[in-house]
Amino acid sequence: MALVSAKGSYAIAAIFVLYEHYNENKPLKTELIAKLGSIPKNFLEQILLDLKKSGIVKSIRGAKGGYILAKPPKEILLIDIINSVEPECCTGICRTQNPVLEALWSDFNKTIQNFLSRPITIFDEYRLKARSHIDYCI
Repeated sequence: MALVSAKGSYAIAAIFVLYEHYNENKPLKTELIAKLGSIPKNFLEQILLDLKKSGIVKSIRGAKGGYILAKPPKEILLIDIINSVEPECCTGICRTQNPVLEALWSDFNKTIQNFLSRPITIFDEYRLKARSHIDYCI
């Protein structure tokens, strides 16, 4: 069961790339974001437009232009990124009138919403987790 579509996943990947370069204070070109995020360029252009409309990224025109985060990372929530590209994400999971199952899916949805309500600075936590899982076996 996929709760987040490819578009949502790629949107998170694009924001991760911009977050990784946030302190450089220079815009990243679409081509570079696509390469670093392993995102199809044509798909990324649509995603960046949605993220721009939502005020999550801003574009800079010109030869040295590209995209940057529109606000500090601690103000950008994962849920805002997902909702920018797929507003109906994580809703309508329950397909029954059974009150027990409705309650179960409601709690499930609250758990997902709670997790996604965290700022993108959570990437730092997951970077540490990823490093701790590196296998050094030869």
